[in-house]
Amino acid sequence: MSGAQRSGKSILILLGVIAVLPIVGSYLLYSFWKPAPFVNYGELVVPEVVITPAPDDAMSQTLKEVSGKWVLAMADSGSCGEFCQKKLYYLRQIRLTQGKYMGRIERLWIITDEVRPNESVLKDFQGTRVVSARGSAWVGRIPVKTSLTDHLLIIDPLGNVILRYPRDLDPSAMKKDLQRLLRASRVG
Repeated sequence: MSGAQRSGKSILILLGVIAVLPIVGSYLLYSFWKPAPFVNYGELVVPEVVITPAPDDAMSQTLKEVSGKWVLAMADSGSCGEFCQKKLYYLRQIRLTQGKYMGRIERLWIITDEVRPNESVLKDFQGTRVVSARGSAWVGRIPVKTSLTDHLLIIDPLGNVILRYPRDLDPSAMKKDLQRLLRASRVG
């Protein structure tokens, strides 16, 4: 066999290997690689029914005001104890870490009782929207595992609660979830 024939045969074998390689690779990936089921840290909220506030509800008015923005929300008493202030701090800091996307995010404190928040707390967390939602049907229909006051929530620009976070949350993981949402939803 001449050198030209061996070279031609080598090229033919190489082309055959290149053609078969993707098929073998896909079989190996399908058989042995198991992707992680979820990327997000927060728990996806799948409501049993669409949560729509009543037109005259204070929550409805607030959601109209923040329409088109992502909302970091928490619920607690107006007296706002230590854990409440910790949640407000997390909301503020997580929003601040979003850099150029910070303007696309609002913070919301849903007050669950008739207690008016202390002025010093409002001053410390200036920029947080405060809404009294005691008895609101919208708030009562948010699916939670324990109490609504144990969770932080992310509400999408359409007003849907989409992620909830546990009482002992990792703020850096919540920050990453929000970063992914903001990048995936940016316009232009």
